[in-house]
Order: sequence, then structure tokens, then C-alpha cells
Amino acid sequence: MTGTDGAPVAARLSRFEDAFPGFRSQIVAGSFLLTPVKPFDGATIHTLWDQLAAQLPEGWECVSDVAVPFDEDDEFCPDLALLPAAEVARNLIAYPPELIELAAEVVSPGTAHLDYEVKDQAYARRGIPNYLVLDPYRAHCVTRWNPGPDGYRGQDTIPYGGKVTVDTRIGRLTIDTADLPVDPGARS
Repeated sequence: MTGTDGAPVAARLSRFEDAFPGFRSQIVAGSFLLTPVKPFDGATIHTLWDQLAAQLPEGWECVSDVAVPFDEDDEFCPDLALLPAAEVARNLIAYPPELIELAAEVVSPGTAHLDYEVKDQAYARRGIPNYLVLDPYRAHCVTRWNPGPDGYRGQDTIPYGGKVTVDTRIGRLTIDTADLPVDPGARS
């Protein structure tokens, strides 16, 4: 993002960078939020990254945990997002949400409300075309599309074990959910 003078705007989260190892940090509703990272979070993100990166057209790349300032109260760090490669090459600390073609979040203990509701509405309001929620605790993937001012108008919930297809403006992307980890206490 740039300020009115054209200079890059640093993410507010940058001052906390590396201060809390083992935790993911975000700003939600004006409050600093720390979420512990479990092994399945990383495994899900890496698997998703590998699958999507192999399908992306030239000019697009995956990024993970980069700051995306939405407004004065919210600065999210999507677990995975698809951005234009030219923007990724700039190696910024923050990117505007308008650049994101797809955002994906992996549910962690304690983040379900944030991932299913808060981010759903924020991502849709800012026009992010596709949103995925990967949930190792319910063993399913939720795809959301057709953003509007009150959230996404389209939604499918697909149990882990099959393939999820997401039609994006940059092409059709397929995720094999059989490869995603499932928490031993998962409920359907």
C-alpha cells in the first residue's frame, strides 16, 4: 500500500515481527490477536501452496502470512493468498486487499469465528473474489465466491477426501483435500 505521497505504508504488525515465535499475529477490530500455530496449520498451508503453485498461470504467485490492511481496525495476514507476481517481486510488508484473487485460511483452535464470519465479511466487502476456509477440526473445506457488502453470496462445503474446484478469474484451480491433515478429534 502507498500513502498519499506515494511512499510505501508499513503494516502496523511489522513492529511485532518476530516478537512472538510460534504465534500468528493479526489486528482484528482494533485489537492485537495472537493465535498459537499447531503442526496441522503449517502442513495444511504447505500442501495447499504446493497444489496451487503447480496450477497458477504465469504472472501469479502464492504468499503466506503477509499483512493486508483492510481499514483502521483490521489488518489480517491470510494463511495463503494469490497475488500478481509483479507485486510479490516488490517484497513489501503489506499489500492492499484489492490485489488478492484468492485468500485461504486454516482454522485453528479459537479462530473459527474469525475465519468463518469476521474474515468472510471483510474479504467480501473488499471484493476478494474467492475465499477458502480449510478446517482440520471439522475435516472439510468451505469455498466462498461472489463477494458482496454483507459477505459472500456463494458457498459450498466439501468434506475432506475429495477434490475441490475453484473457478477464479485466472483459471480453474483444483485442491485434493485427501492430502490435507485431519485432527484426531475431528467432527463432521
